[in-house]
Amino acid sequence: VDSSALMDSVYNRANSVLDENEIQTLTDSIYNQLYSEIKSELSQSASEDLTIYSELAQDEIFTPYVPYYGALYEDHEEYSVFYYAIIGNDYEQKNSNDVAYTVIVDIEIPNYSYKVSKTYDIAPGELDTIKISPILNYAKLDSIREAISTTINITCKTVVGGNEVAFYQNSFPTTLSAIDVAFNGKFKFTNGDIVDYRNYIPIWSTPNITEIQDVIHDAALINSRKSIGGYQKQDYEVGADVVRGEVESICTVLQGMDISYVNNVISYTSGQKVKYAQDVFNTGNANCVDGTMLYASILEAIGINPVVVFIPGHSFVGWETWTNSGEYEYLETTLTWSESSFAYAQIVAQDTFEDEVENGNFESGESFILNINELREEYLVTPMVLAKEL
Repeated sequence: VDSSALMDSVYNRANSVLDENEIQTLTDSIYNQLYSEIKSELSQSASEDLTIYSELAQDEIFTPYVPYYGALYEDHEEYSVFYYAIIGNDYEQKNSNDVAYTVIVDIEIPNYSYKVSKTYDIAPGELDTIKISPILNYAKLDSIREAISTTINITCKTVVGGNEVAFYQNSFPTTLSAIDVAFNGKFKFTNGDIVDYRNYIPIWSTPNITEIQDVIHDAALINSRKSIGGYQKQDYEVGADVVRGEVESICTVLQGMDISYVNNVISYTSGQKVKYAQDVFNTGNANCVDGTMLYASILEAIGINPVVVFIPGHSFVGWETWTNSGEYEYLETTLTWSESSFAYAQIVAQDTFEDEVENGNFESGESFILNINELREEYLVTPMVLAKEL
């Protein structure tokens, strides 16, 4: 039978009994049915050809460190992203497939991230590696200061008949750490590789917030020189005294703000809660690390090079006495919330530091010193910007 002649006969017959609109409706119905059947067959073929062979989703996300995952885990890329998988296009050659697929992978954490999509072109018989992370919405995360149980949602699609068709979907349980949880130590992989979270402590030094600028303003008013200039203009011989006087003025202003020592380190996840300077001002509370990072933030804001000293169970702040002097003075910040004098808080910190040196704790690594400016430069660490500052 001549199919073309048959179709002409059918069309002519339909044309004799149906009007133009009815013919168009019938044509659309036949087309849509055929398209749906073809699309279904192609979708089924894609689902059989495309396979996820192995996958890893982060079961705990260290929220403040996410922008630095690439550097932190540069030798372990499966940990540098939220989702890592191997996808194959008829890799086991079960279907004798010769079709190349464009695969679109979507990832998001509902309510806490923006959705991200990446596209992969996978040839027949080939494998490709999916490496993808969503972009966290820090404006949402800022208001949540405890760990959050949520999911990482993954959808893999391919293009069939001009439309995207999902061939794989999954939701992985995960925990988002609070935005103020820090890790003051190292993580060791089974192969011996080390990830040193300590290098990212400058995240917690936030020199540009309004409250710190207010402290600097008030400190300048009570300073004997009526200014706070850091290392500017003075010679080294008198500079160390001038810088110390500026830190003392800052201490005096902070003492007048009635900040109390409160030890709050529970995070309900890995790590320790460390308040940002803004949270210290808002709550009026600080533990040793909170106070240390508050002072570091203020010193950084006025151009003084701060260092953070960690010893077992404690921390305190220090500063370079002058530009490139290599000499440092220290301050026991917890004493500055009381009526103790600045001079006494310095003596206690200096004695503690010398004890650690004498005991060999710095040499053994049990205690350590972190230079904020050096870490910023080497690891490109920027201050955390909280939603309330935007």
